Amino acid sequence: MHKRKYVIVFIIVIIIIFFLMLWHENMVNKDKSKAIRVSSSYKNEINLVDSFPMSDSIGKNMVYDEDNVSVQGYYEFEVESTVSYKTKYEIYAMEQYYSQAIHPNYIKVYLTDGDNVPIEGYDTLSVPTFYDLKNSFHSIGKKIYSGTLNPNEKKKFILRVWVSDAYSISTIEKKCGMLVYVEAK
Repeated sequence: MHKRKYVIVFIIVIIIIFFLMLWHENMVNKDKSKAIRVSSSYKNEINLVDSFPMSDSIGKNMVYDEDNVSVQGYYEFEVESTVSYKTKYEIYAMEQYYSQAIHPNYIKVYLTDGDNVPIEGYDTLSVPTFYDLKNSFHSIGKKIYSGTLNPNEKKKFILRVWVSDAYSISTIEKKCGMLVYVEAK
């Protein structure tokens, strides 16, 4: 009879510990979500069709043009720390799926700061493709960049995305799309 009481008490203690761990993890995640703010006058969604592949030199210098949003991806945004301590963050993109999709190996991704200076990893002659990017820490998406913000610091970024000139256009229109996110680690 005493053994049964100990087993029941042990099970109750384990359950309480489990719920305390869940509560703590939830509180940590809430704090992380409040640690940064993203602002932009552009949508975080990029959708391209394969009608105008372009060279890296053109893609790297593109500016926003509302008439050409279907052939060039342009997302200008600002990331701001809202806390009084250093915050690690990650910029990542989740691919949208289409039945007639452009392979991610032909989608070029180029990230600069607000002054058009390439961010580390994008400062070489070769522009990475979406396929080449590493997997995200946060999701099933691809990591575009990760960095650290000092307390109350702001950083401006410009993300440019285009279809590579190595891509061959076919008679069937193909698409690609991605949603861009920024989250604290």
